[in-house]
Amino acid sequence: MQKIFVLLALCATSVSFRLAPAPAKIAPPAKIASPAKTPAPAEARIPFNEEILRYVNRFRADNGQPPLTMNNTMVETAAIHSDAMAKGTVPFGHDNFDLRFKYVSAKLGNIDAFAENVAMGVLDARQVVDGWIHSPKHRANMLGNYNLTGIAAVKAADGQIYFTQIFAHQR
Repeated sequence: MQKIFVLLALCATSVSFRLAPAPAKIAPPAKIASPAKTPAPAEARIPFNEEILRYVNRFRADNGQPPLTMNNTMVETAAIHSDAMAKGTVPFGHDNFDLRFKYVSAKLGNIDAFAENVAMGVLDARQVVDGWIHSPKHRANMLGNYNLTGIAAVKAADGQIYFTQIFAHQR
């Protein structure tokens, strides 16, 4: 008899801001470096992002929230974080979350809320989203007042898959 073990690890964080009336456009810092030097190689990426987005948007719709739109800058940022976790250059979790926020904010502008869900395991898209749905902090991020997202999954040498979903609200 063969036993199958599924490892699921989850982590969530978020930040949001209340902005007082301000000039129409606040200039971003002069230059913010990318959160990491190189993105995950294409062969290490797992093409779950559209499937995860479909499940997340279905969950949002079921709970009266508008759909999220995939953003390429956020996808690349999520891929860099998933790759760093897969390579062990950062621990599983939210290390450098503030740098990802600053980078995305500088690239996109007018970001007033930002959050992140991560997961790790030998999982498919549905299992990842179900895990997030059943975790209060992840669920709150999924149902938050966000309109943009970036999703990436990177497979580590040991077969574990590291998932990152970034959420942002752009005014």
